[in-house]
Amino acid sequence: MQAVTPSGSVSSLERARELVRRIEHAVQTGARRLPEEELAALARGYAELCTLVCERLQRCQQFALAGLVSEAIALCECAPDGLELLAALDTPSFGSWCAICTEYGLAVPPALPLEAAELLHHAYAEHQQIAPLLDAQRQLALGRAPLRRRLALLRRLLARVSQSDPWYPVLEEYEQARLQQIAHALQQAEAANDLETLRQLADELGAEPWQDRLHAPLAEQARQAIQRVSAARAGAELQALLPALERACAAGDLDAALALRSRWDELAGQTAVPAELAARARSRFAWAEQAAAAREQQRRFEQACEALRMGIENAAPRADLEELYREASSSGLALPAALEQSYRQQLERHARLRHRERRRRAIAALLALGLLAASAIWLTQLLLRRHSLQRVRQELAAALGQDRLEEASALWQALVKRDPDLAVEPELAPLRARLEQAQQAETARRQRFEEACEQARQALAGGQVPQAAGALERARASTRTPLEHQRLAALAQQLALAAQRQQAEQQAAFAAALRSLQDEVAALDPAATERDMAGFAHRLAALERRHAELAARTDLEAAARAGLEPIRLRLAQLREACEQLQRRREAERAARLAWRLLPAAADRVERYLEALRALCERYPDTEPAGVLLQVLAHAEAWRAAEAWFDAVAPWAALPAPPPAGAARECAEALHAYLERHPGGPWAEQARTIAAYYDRLAAIAARRFERFAAVRELLNLPLIASTRVIIDRASGKRYLLPPDARPVEFGDFVSVPVLRTTDLRRSERVRLPKAQIEGPHPSPQAELALQLHRVLDAYRPAQEPTFWLRFAQQIAGAEQVDPVLRAALLARILPYAAEDTWGAERQIAEWVAALAQRQVVDWPDPDDVEAEFERRRMQSALSGLDFAGALARARAAQQQVLELVESSFVRVLGRGVLMRAPDRTAWTLAGGPDPLPAGARLLAVVQEQQGPRAVWLGAVAAEGRRLQTPPPPPLTEGWLLFLCAAPVEQQR
Repeated sequence: MQAVTPSGSVSSLERARELVRRIEHAVQTGARRLPEEELAALARGYAELCTLVCERLQRCQQFALAGLVSEAIALCECAPDGLELLAALDTPSFGSWCAICTEYGLAVPPALPLEAAELLHHAYAEHQQIAPLLDAQRQLALGRAPLRRRLALLRRLLARVSQSDPWYPVLEEYEQARLQQIAHALQQAEAANDLETLRQLADELGAEPWQDRLHAPLAEQARQAIQRVSAARAGAELQALLPALERACAAGDLDAALALRSRWDELAGQTAVPAELAARARSRFAWAEQAAAAREQQRRFEQACEALRMGIENAAPRADLEELYREASSSGLALPAALEQSYRQQLERHARLRHRERRRRAIAALLALGLLAASAIWLTQLLLRRHSLQRVRQELAAALGQDRLEEASALWQALVKRDPDLAVEPELAPLRARLEQAQQAETARRQRFEEACEQARQALAGGQVPQAAGALERARASTRTPLEHQRLAALAQQLALAAQRQQAEQQAAFAAALRSLQDEVAALDPAATERDMAGFAHRLAALERRHAELAARTDLEAAARAGLEPIRLRLAQLREACEQLQRRREAERAARLAWRLLPAAADRVERYLEALRALCERYPDTEPAGVLLQVLAHAEAWRAAEAWFDAVAPWAALPAPPPAGAARECAEALHAYLERHPGGPWAEQARTIAAYYDRLAAIAARRFERFAAVRELLNLPLIASTRVIIDRASGKRYLLPPDARPVEFGDFVSVPVLRTTDLRRSERVRLPKAQIEGPHPSPQAELALQLHRVLDAYRPAQEPTFWLRFAQQIAGAEQVDPVLRAALLARILPYAAEDTWGAERQIAEWVAALAQRQVVDWPDPDDVEAEFERRRMQSALSGLDFAGALARARAAQQQVLELVESSFVRVLGRGVLMRAPDRTAWTLAGGPDPLPAGARLLAVVQEQQGPRAVWLGAVAAEGRRLQTPPPPPLTEGWLLFLCAAPVEQQR
């Protein structure tokens, strides 16, 4: 249900939503289906609400620009809310609806104030930040809060607004008022010796960011007042402290005297102390200082005695006790007798202990000398035995280490016979074990040598050269004695003779196999790959296996294997040729398959270009890739064409010329296109059309301002409110002021007439009543009334020649004085020069010519200069060729409109230029199915001088064949645009 206001009527917001819904329905289904009365009521209601929101938001914009943000928001939020109403009225079909209103002569809504709405959105955002501060400021103002609180809040508020905010003057007023209060409060506080208030006022003057510079003298005044009051208070308190100090000294209260001394020094730093008062205090302070010194001396003495007592109790060393005793005695006071006796007793105890320690040390020294003599004898015997053991161990270890097994065995046997006890020493046990292990290893080595020599003899007897060589290697690893080396040399000589015989046989067999392989490889023709790829690959694989078997032979000399490398290189060349042809065939098949899939990516230029680049990168050496690389050179031209189609698509269906709002949006779209593609296929057309649409948008933007200025001109009393009388005898015309009152005198009439353009200065003329005609409305008044009707009947479709035709009516009003007509044209023709399309230069020449007119008293029929200027202006007006200018303007406008019709191409689909399967005709691959009737193909070519659009023939629906072959350089893979044919093509 619709929202209803308290009075029972539907709210403006709901009404706006309902109107927009009906407008969108009318635009989508066609306005002709609605009755004329319903359509007119719909247009009138929508225009009224658009006018309401425009006036409201423009007023809010004025408030916001003037700094009155709160007032702007309050006005905007008045029911109905301005921004909500604007959102309800804003519709994507606004331009189409304006075109319908223009076509049917309905009320055209004004352009919605989107800029004002954006400004209000920013104002709302800024206002929300300071809204709590504004509320608090209002509460403080209503509650008549102190200026200090209001000033603090106002400073916080101004810290978040601009320097031009209207609150700054309020801040200056508040600060001036507060400074006056502070000045008065300073005087009162100083008179009352109120030091706390003075300090609060000084803190406020120094801490707050004052705008007014008057606060600096006040701050200095507050500082001086604080010094004076502080000094007075200190003097009074010093006077009160002296009796208390004397009482404390008399009573011997040292703590109280010291506290009063500290306070006295603090106050003395704030003010000058009188000499008499200072002298009385010094004697008391001397007693306090002496008593404090005596107390400190007694305290240190007691601490030293306590430290000495603790040292005695803890049995401290003698040196420490003597140091503590000296510290306790240094104060000049006598130690307690008990402490003195304890100290002496402790010193005697230390003396007895030292004597006992000396006797104990002497006894221990005698015992040590006896033990040392016995140990020397035993050590000498031990060293001799150790020397013998060390010598035997070194000789035995040297023999074993140098592999002198026989010498080591002899040394051990001699030791056993000479000193059996020494042989069983634990230190010789490792050497004895090493000797036994070496003897066992020697026995095993001899056995391995014999076995290896026997195996070598048996292998040589059987002709097994590798096995014999292996056995000899094992025997060589076990050879040690010269006899063994002789036996091994004889076997090696036999092995060399057998190896030479076997090597000669193997080389002969290898050479025969190598020649056979070389002949077969040389006979393999690479050209056979084109005829029998499978057979060639099978034979090549067999030859590669035979080559690998020969290359795996490691028992041949390098000279015999040298022939393998040329064969390997030839086989590698053949293999590479085979694989390359296979890859090329596979790439050709894949490229042809990808070629057939290209039309599926032709719905957008970038997607199609990406598919082309992917195909070229993936199959670079194929025939399709070579063709497509040539096609890719025209990619930028395609991008420019698609950008043009996207830019003009929303405007192709608009009437020509379009409404002002649509013209402005279309011009912006064209300018954006030219920024991205200044050399596009339709760049020149876009510049001309954009300039024309800019002119239409500018005309609409300044229409109301110019209408107001012209109406104000036509409403001038000299033009709209004057009357005229005619003297039939002389033919003279006299211009009467608006408030003219003729006075009759018998047969004569006294009439006030104008001799100048100043309505306040008139001159009475006496004329016979019988020979005058009138008074009648003046010709310029009748012309003004007629021109008002022209302004009332204005329609946007009359642009851009409206002001030129308006000026033509002024120039054609022969009954109006030529001087006045020239003056009016001097005001109107600049408008025509700015707005008229195609005749601007001619009209500018007229304006320059009219600028040479003279200022004369044209209302006076007897003025000679006015008569001369009147004839000159009549001649000048007669030379203004309005008909020719209008014809040129209409021709130029028609030329632009035809340019729009021919350039605003509508794309119905996209396809790809392909060859028919029989390769004799050209076809369109992809695109809409079925093909739209009457569609034409458009190709865009990148030439040296820039992109160019080429219209191709129509496409046959059956088979999608082109009726005429495409001109060069069009090739297969070219992107084609299926479009509604432009005007010249349709003709």
